[in-house]
This record gives sequence, C-alpha cells and structure tokens, in this order.
Amino acid sequence: TDLAINGLKFSGNAQKRTRNALVFHGTFLLNLDLTLLDQSLQMPSVEPSYRNSRSHDKFCKNISVTVDFVKNLIKEAWQTNGTAMPVDREKICQLTNEKYNQKEWIYRQSKIIKESE
Repeated sequence: TDLAINGLKFSGNAQKRTRNALVFHGTFLLNLDLTLLDQSLQMPSVEPSYRNSRSHDKFCKNISVTVDFVKNLIKEAWQTNGTAMPVDREKICQLTNEKYNQKEWIYRQSKIIKESE
C-alpha cells in the first residue's frame, strides 16, 4: 500500500503472511537521499498505474515533517505514552543464537532442509 501526495510516494507498506505468522512493516520518507533508492532497489515487477515507470527518485518524495511529529501522531493514534518496556539484550542474544539462527528453525516449514538431511 502506498501513500502519496500529488502522485509522489512518501510511504509504503508491505506484509508477508504464512499459515502461522504475519509480518507487516511500513515506512515514511522523512529525510532520505532519494538517489540511494535507485542504487539500492530494483524496479518492481508490478507497479501502480500512477508510477508511470518512473525511477524511484522521481516517484518518491520526502515529507516535510520531523521524526518527533510522526512519533507524536503515532502515540496519539495508539493512545500510548510512548514509554517502551525495558529490553533484555542478553535474552535476545541467547534466543538468537540458540533458536532463531538455527537452520531447523529458519527452514522449519520448508522442504529444503528436509530434503537435504
């Protein structure tokens, strides 16, 4: 899903769904060197009609708001004070090493690892 002003995209969202999970992310272009988009991204195989085959830097724009402004809008919309829970970095590292970096977990629903065993 794109958000655009006068035909220029300033926000994009994407999602990946599986049987047991959903990952969703979104972006706001606030202060990005737009030439980096062309250097980093390929042209999409499917594009919205209003893109008109424009390169990323001609199709996208930064919006003129601050990060704090966006944070405050999100806090207001989600009715939160913005205070994050403490992060247990040691536990994160442990889980990453012992579980999430393991082939068995990464490919747990894939035929790839099962066929190679």
